[in-house]
Amino acid sequence: MQPTKPVTMALTALVSGCASWVVLDLISTRLGRWAMVPWTIPVLLVTLAIVIMALAWPVRLYVMGKRRQVDRFRAATVLALGKACSLAGSALTGLYGGLTMVVLGQVSDGSPSSRVWASAAAALAAAILAVAGRLVEWFCQLPPDDQAQKTDAKGAEPTLA
Repeated sequence: MQPTKPVTMALTALVSGCASWVVLDLISTRLGRWAMVPWTIPVLLVTLAIVIMALAWPVRLYVMGKRRQVDRFRAATVLALGKACSLAGSALTGLYGGLTMVVLGQVSDGSPSSRVWASAAAALAAAILAVAGRLVEWFCQLPPDDQAQKTDAKGAEPTLA
C-alpha cells in the first residue's frame, strides 16, 4: 500500500471545501442561519488522532527494531486506519472549512460568533486528524528489503543461480 501523498490530501481538502462552501451556502440561503457545530466534534476528532497515534506506536517501535514482534494483522489494521484517517481528515477539513466560510458570511456585527469559532475549531481538529493519519502511515512503513538493495545499476533484479 502506497502512503497517501500530501498533494492528494491537499486536493481532497480543497475540493471538499469548495463543494461544501457552495452547497452549504445554497442551503443556508433557503433555511436562514446555519446550525452551530457542537464542541464535541473537535474534541472527538483530536481524541481519534491521539488514539490512532497510540495504536501505531508499537508498530513504530517494531519497525525501528526496539520491539521483538508485533501482530501482523494489527499492524495492517492500524495502517489501513491511518490511511482512512488521513483521507477522511482531509475531507473533513474542507467540509468544516467551507462551513466556517458560510458561518463567517452570516456574522452581522463584524465580531466572530461562537458558531464561527466552533466550526473553525472543527476544521483545525480535522486537519490534526489528517496529519496524524499520515504520521501513522509513516510509522507503519517498513524499511526496504535487502533484495531491493542488491539490484544492479540499471535497476534490474539479479538472477538467482
